[in-house]
Amino acid sequence: MTPTSSAEVCPVVSGMDELFHLDPDRLRCPFPAYSEQRADGPVAYSDRLNAYVVTRHDDVLQVLMTPEKFSSRMAAGPVSVSGLAERVLGDPNMPERTKAAAA
Repeated sequence: MTPTSSAEVCPVVSGMDELFHLDPDRLRCPFPAYSEQRADGPVAYSDRLNAYVVTRHDDVLQVLMTPEKFSSRMAAGPVSVSGLAERVLGDPNMPERTKAAAA
Protein backbone atom coordinates (compact mmCIF):
# COMPACT_ATOMS: atom_id res chain seq x y z
CA MET A 1 0.00 0.00 0.00
CA THR A 2 2.28 2.64 -1.25
CA PRO A 3 1.19 6.08 -0.07
CA THR A 4 -0.12 8.31 -2.84
CA SER A 5 0.60 11.51 -0.91
CA SER A 6 2.25 12.64 2.28
CA ALA A 7 -0.84 11.46 4.16
CA GLU A 8 -1.08 7.71 3.65
CA VAL A 9 -4.10 7.06 1.47
CA CYS A 10 -5.33 3.55 0.88
CA PRO A 11 -6.39 2.96 -2.75
CA VAL A 12 -9.80 1.51 -1.89
CA VAL A 13 -12.30 0.88 -4.66
CA SER A 14 -15.71 -0.69 -4.84
CA GLY A 15 -16.74 -3.33 -7.32
CA MET A 16 -15.27 -6.48 -5.81
CA ASP A 17 -18.72 -8.10 -5.75
CA GLU A 18 -19.34 -7.28 -9.41
CA LEU A 19 -16.05 -8.87 -10.36
CA PHE A 20 -17.45 -12.40 -10.14
CA HIS A 21 -21.20 -11.80 -10.02
CA LEU A 22 -22.84 -14.65 -11.94
CA ASP A 23 -20.15 -14.79 -14.63
CA PRO A 24 -19.47 -18.51 -15.19
CA ASP A 25 -16.31 -17.84 -17.22
CA ARG A 26 -14.77 -15.75 -14.44
CA LEU A 27 -15.74 -18.33 -11.85
CA ARG A 28 -14.23 -21.11 -13.93
CA CYS A 29 -10.94 -19.24 -14.45
CA PRO A 30 -10.66 -16.29 -12.04
CA PHE A 31 -6.99 -15.47 -12.60
CA PRO A 32 -7.48 -12.74 -15.26
CA ALA A 33 -10.05 -11.11 -12.96
CA TYR A 34 -7.61 -11.28 -10.05
CA SER A 35 -4.95 -9.62 -12.18
CA GLU A 36 -7.43 -6.91 -13.21
CA GLN A 37 -8.38 -6.30 -9.58
CA ARG A 38 -4.73 -6.06 -8.48
CA ALA A 39 -4.06 -3.47 -11.20
CA ASP A 40 -7.26 -1.39 -10.92
CA GLY A 41 -8.14 -1.64 -7.25
CA PRO A 42 -5.73 -3.48 -5.00
CA VAL A 43 -7.99 -2.89 -2.01
CA ALA A 44 -11.72 -3.25 -2.51
CA TYR A 45 -14.71 -3.40 -0.21
CA SER A 46 -17.03 -6.37 -0.66
CA ASP A 47 -20.61 -5.94 0.52
CA ARG A 48 -21.07 -9.66 0.11
CA LEU A 49 -18.21 -10.42 2.52
CA ASN A 50 -18.73 -7.29 4.64
CA ALA A 51 -14.98 -6.86 4.53
CA TYR A 52 -12.11 -5.30 2.66
CA VAL A 53 -10.30 -7.54 0.19
CA VAL A 54 -6.57 -6.92 -0.26
CA THR A 55 -5.28 -8.41 -3.51
CA ARG A 56 -1.57 -7.61 -3.81
CA HIS A 57 0.99 -9.79 -2.03
CA ASP A 58 3.05 -6.91 -0.62
CA ASP A 59 -0.10 -5.21 0.66
CA VAL A 60 -1.31 -8.44 2.29
CA LEU A 61 2.04 -8.77 4.06
CA GLN A 62 1.84 -5.17 5.28
CA VAL A 63 -1.67 -5.74 6.64
CA LEU A 64 -0.63 -8.93 8.41
CA MET A 65 2.57 -7.44 9.84
CA THR A 66 1.03 -4.22 11.20
CA PRO A 67 -2.08 -5.24 13.16
CA GLU A 68 -1.98 -2.00 15.15
CA LYS A 69 -2.83 -0.20 11.90
CA PHE A 70 -5.13 -2.76 10.28
CA SER A 71 -6.81 -4.36 13.28
CA SER A 72 -10.41 -5.50 13.18
CA ARG A 73 -10.71 -5.45 16.98
CA MET A 74 -13.05 -2.47 16.83
CA ALA A 75 -15.36 -4.10 14.26
CA ALA A 76 -19.03 -4.27 15.13
CA GLY A 77 -22.03 -6.21 13.97
CA PRO A 78 -23.05 -9.83 13.77
CA VAL A 79 -20.48 -10.75 11.11
CA SER A 80 -17.58 -8.91 12.70
CA VAL A 81 -14.43 -10.55 13.94
CA SER A 82 -15.29 -9.19 17.41
CA GLY A 83 -18.58 -11.09 17.40
CA LEU A 84 -16.83 -14.26 16.34
CA ALA A 85 -14.18 -13.82 19.04
CA GLU A 86 -16.90 -13.44 21.66
CA ARG A 87 -18.54 -16.67 20.52
CA VAL A 88 -15.19 -18.47 20.60
CA LEU A 89 -14.44 -17.20 24.11
CA GLY A 90 -17.88 -18.22 25.35
CA ASP A 91 -17.76 -21.75 23.94
CA PRO A 92 -16.78 -24.21 26.68
CA ASN A 93 -15.84 -26.82 24.06
CA MET A 94 -13.32 -24.55 22.31
CA PRO A 95 -9.64 -25.46 22.88
CA GLU A 96 -7.74 -23.09 25.19
CA ARG A 97 -5.22 -22.28 22.45
CA THR A 98 -8.05 -21.06 20.20
CA LYS A 99 -9.55 -19.02 23.02
CA ALA A 100 -6.17 -17.40 23.69
CA ALA A 101 -5.86 -16.42 20.03
CA ALA A 102 -9.36 -14.90 20.07
CA ALA A 103 -8.74 -12.84 23.20
